[in-house]
Amino acid sequence: MPGGWIMKQYKGRTHVVQVLDDGRFAYDDRRFKLLSAIAHEIMGTKWNGLLFFGADSCDVNGPFRREVNKSERSDAGICNHA
Repeated sequence: MPGGWIMKQYKGRTHVVQVLDDGRFAYDDRRFKLLSAIAHEIMGTKWNGLLFFGADSCDVNGPFRREVNKSERSDAGICNHA
């Protein structure tokens, strides 16, 4: 969802990605076309961005597909819509 946020805990750090209006993503003061590029930036290796961020449980263009509790949203990378 444009204006939404995706969060991921990785190696003791919280990584926050903003979903932009043009379908791109903002992370660390830079813009990316793909979540995979951000996952690569964070991990230093190629990885599926949807899997890394847990976005397979969340439609970045709409509401949650399933109910999740608050701890899952913050710890498992589930989208937190604004």
